[in-house]
Amino acid sequence: MNIKDLRLRLDHPLLYSTAIIILSILFAILFLGPFWASLDLHVPGEKWNKIDFTQPVDSIFYVRNAELGYRWGVSDPTSLWFHPLIAWCIQLVPISLPGNIKFWILSLISGLLASLAVYKFTNLITLTPLNPRMILLIPFIPGGIGIATGNAEIPCLLFTSLLGISVLTKQPLLYPLLFGSLSILTKPNALYMIPFLFTFATVQI
Repeated sequence: MNIKDLRLRLDHPLLYSTAIIILSILFAILFLGPFWASLDLHVPGEKWNKIDFTQPVDSIFYVRNAELGYRWGVSDPTSLWFHPLIAWCIQLVPISLPGNIKFWILSLISGLLASLAVYKFTNLITLTPLNPRMILLIPFIPGGIGIATGNAEIPCLLFTSLLGISVLTKQPLLYPLLFGSLSILTKPNALYMIPFLFTFATVQI
């Protein structure tokens, strides 16, 4: 194998996606974690329940739904019944870890796959092929650092990107409907897809 072949093998999207996830883990543990702790953030209305980078903002509700089940009490309206995919995945993780750590791991894996999917999607809609090294810029774009946290937006981004790819590559109707459904089961934001998926399915049929 010559130097050129070695460079081609190393210049692969998976390598750069893996690199940003490893760097994100280090950044989260060494810098983001201590900084988050210094902010003394808590669950809205629950000052005794602190949150950290593994389950920021509304992410703690997904973890609670996995650990405690869905609850519909007026004093505890945290359940998201129509978006249970993350809670199911947390429950299915076979290792014995706290729910927030399981959620963070799932988010990191989703980040790895989402970066590859976004790279693929971008290459499908641009005239000039994107250099795989551009993946390294993901943590630096607005909101990109969220890839280092436990964030339900990341798996939703993965399924949404796969939905776009399946449409652009003219996959069978089952694939766009599958990825759209997974997005909806992941995050309330994806509910906007319902009329578009219905229209797309109607046209395809």
